[in-house]
Amino acid sequence: PEIARRLGILLDDFLAGKPSLAQKKKLNPDSVPARTGLHGIYFVMLDRFSNGDRTNDGDTDPGDPEAWHGGDLKGVLDHLDYIRNLGFDTIWLSPVFASQREKFLGHGAFHGYWTLDPGKVDSRFGTLSLLKKLTTEAHERGMKIILDLVVNHVGYSSSLVTEHPDWFHHQGTIKNWQDPKQLLNNEVHGLPDLNQENPEVFSWLLKAATKWLQTAQVDGFRLDAVKHVPLDFWRRFNSALGSIKPGLILLGEHYDGNPSRVELVQREGRFSHMFDFPMAFALKDVFCSGKPAGKLAAVLSNDRLYSNPDHLVTFLDNHDLPRIRTSCAGDLDKVKQALTAQFVVRGIPAMTYGTEIGLSGAGEPQNRGDMVFDGEEALGSLADHIKRLFDLRVKNPALDHGKTRILSYEEGLLVFMRVLKNSAVLVAINGTQKPARSFIPLSDVDALDLMDNRTIRKTFEIGPKNIKLISLLPRKPGVFDRFYKDRNESRKVQVLVRAECLGDNASLYLAGSGPELGQWNPQHAAGPLKASRERLSASFILPVGLVFSFKLIEKLSNGEIKWENGDDRYLFVKAGQGPLTIRLDWHDC
Repeated sequence: PEIARRLGILLDDFLAGKPSLAQKKKLNPDSVPARTGLHGIYFVMLDRFSNGDRTNDGDTDPGDPEAWHGGDLKGVLDHLDYIRNLGFDTIWLSPVFASQREKFLGHGAFHGYWTLDPGKVDSRFGTLSLLKKLTTEAHERGMKIILDLVVNHVGYSSSLVTEHPDWFHHQGTIKNWQDPKQLLNNEVHGLPDLNQENPEVFSWLLKAATKWLQTAQVDGFRLDAVKHVPLDFWRRFNSALGSIKPGLILLGEHYDGNPSRVELVQREGRFSHMFDFPMAFALKDVFCSGKPAGKLAAVLSNDRLYSNPDHLVTFLDNHDLPRIRTSCAGDLDKVKQALTAQFVVRGIPAMTYGTEIGLSGAGEPQNRGDMVFDGEEALGSLADHIKRLFDLRVKNPALDHGKTRILSYEEGLLVFMRVLKNSAVLVAINGTQKPARSFIPLSDVDALDLMDNRTIRKTFEIGPKNIKLISLLPRKPGVFDRFYKDRNESRKVQVLVRAECLGDNASLYLAGSGPELGQWNPQHAAGPLKASRERLSASFILPVGLVFSFKLIEKLSNGEIKWENGDDRYLFVKAGQGPLTIRLDWHDC
């Protein structure tokens, strides 16, 4: 099937008179992606996707957003080609396992995360044989299936709590979400919290996960609530699974905005991939809320903190967050811009079912609405846009696995490049309300606007709140060498702050997005700034080619910390001789 798909692309290009990947190969040896495995993940919430077999429905009430609606594995099987045609090669299924069926305090159980037995398929969703068939047919299409596995807790009605009381922590519900001990040992919203340190619990969970690898031949797991489970458990558990099936996908959901912490958890916990929450929030802030594109640049600049940023999984929403259409106040053009940005940054794009038809919802259960495959709600323009974005990634491998190089950030215009040794795509994001201009930063290339197929000479315009994608192909070898090679330059940055109203017992510091500025931890902020003539000043050594988001903070002698009001500030450390000087004002009197 994968050969047929690639052959189809070549044939389509030939019939359309466009240069195929094979025709470009002399000029572009990067055409065949160096990275194998995940290229696009489509999340399916089983009960809400498609009811393929009404004989297993049980009590359903489609009119009740908290009730079961009847979606099942047969429904997914019936729509494999639909998902593949969108461009996705991997399906992530919400928990298929036997789970609680009754509501709890008015909240529905249809999502499957209140697991009772992770070793059995819930009869509402189908059977083990049907799961096997789904996996087999997905593999025949060159697709993968990953299962959502919950190891932190069981459902409220689980009999295990009384049968094996030593299998659980009995510390009550989490009250302080900043307390690391409570995060690990207390209950998430009252759900019985498994004691993973107990060898019997470890064995029980490992046996269940192993079963799906050996019987259903699934390709991996999305691992829920990573921060609520000890890191040592993840190391042992993921290592054991990886030894059973090398190349296994172990995708962790670690809800944390600190890239250093996410990297530590991924490395020490033996996860193959991690969800990129900082990128998700930056994309929504920039494209839905009108925040500066510097937010996105600052996230990309922290890629240096990850062992492999290509193994981050990007997303715009999920079943726990507001739908992207709702976040963008229903503006489909903004949704398209956010999707475009998601597909051109590094990482593996993931999407929640129904984004392609414009499903909306601010919170649970509205953000978990029923999928629609036809009718007025099926907004074809979004689906077509997603298909086009996948096509761009296939035909421009720099978008799939190229290195990220930020070229500039000034007055709301972010320009960066995804680059390989012999091909590149320049991305320009105009976060302002007025047109902006930029230029191609090198000669000896052929430049083509990927959205309208127009040739670009030297300069180009980007519309307000818009994205420009420009393919760059070299006319001779070595054109991209200076961009492709890792840059290890630093530059002295001198910060001058006018702070006439700063108190006598206070000091100013810079707290920001990179480790040099404390990664937003005021205890590790850079400073203090010292008096110099009429200003406060300090000098820092910062890496060239990165964007830092930051704020000034005031530290009082009694230990109190005061953050300046207003939006974040942004600093692009461009190359140059001598110190880079920035001048700021402290307004918070």
